[in-house]
Amino acid sequence: MPRPRCPVQGCRRRPQRRGQRVRTDVRDSNGDPLAPIPILRFYCLDHGWIPTQAWCLLPWVRTVALAVEAAVETYVVKGLPVARVPGATAEAERAARRWVARLADLRVGAWVQRALDALRPLPRPPDPCPAQARPHLWSALVRVRLLAEALRERGLHVGSPLALLWSFRPSGLRFSS
Repeated sequence: MPRPRCPVQGCRRRPQRRGQRVRTDVRDSNGDPLAPIPILRFYCLDHGWIPTQAWCLLPWVRTVALAVEAAVETYVVKGLPVARVPGATAEAERAARRWVARLADLRVGAWVQRALDALRPLPRPPDPCPAQARPHLWSALVRVRLLAEALRERGLHVGSPLALLWSFRPSGLRFSS
């Protein structure tokens, strides 16, 4: 695995790999326990420990997010029920409801805004809200997409903007570990 770049703006260092640990409390989208996931640890000599990339922490989120994102998009942007998504099952509806609830959580929204303020992404015009969209959820989705773009600009790639929703822990402002 190539070493990631330091996420601090202007730092050109490639952090050193300093071992790994095992994350044992790992669950899939249905809440079923999964096998432990090894978490690689990286250390920047100038900035200390850096958060591991989201695709490394939660590999199941990358695949689930791509499947659930269509349902969330239908619910938030088009204003339609999740059941109207082609191929939607009861499990997909339940997962989409959980993701929409996470998107609507005010603590997650505040965390996304603080992360955006810290990253200072390139300015761009605001996305117009579609007429049939749910306005509160639309603004939250736009902020999450902006955060994903800002992270991509710094070399940290996430599989889906919605995968970032699961990086926040209500107990504090940090990435999952």
